[in-house]
Amino acid sequence: MAQHQMQHREKIYEKLERLRMQKRDVISQKKKCRCQRKARSRQLIQIGKLSENYFQLKHIQPADYENFLQKLLSVENIGEWILFVKQKTSSAGVF
Repeated sequence: MAQHQMQHREKIYEKLERLRMQKRDVISQKKKCRCQRKARSRQLIQIGKLSENYFQLKHIQPADYENFLQKLLSVENIGEWILFVKQKTSSAGVF
């Protein structure tokens, strides 16, 4: 009987250790996702700030900014130029 209890206790400890490891993995994954979200947010803020500075658009609403970008993209050859810049800089990892 005592040996049966010892085996049962060992199985419980093994299961507990597996659960601790799973918990550690979940926490690690959450941290990684949080860091990725933080980096993405930072990138979006930087891009927004650059757009604001270069286009001199201080207090524009998102819908107005979208209209501005649509009109900008309708300028002749701008799409080709953007594609050219993307291709040129993609090897450098910019776009």
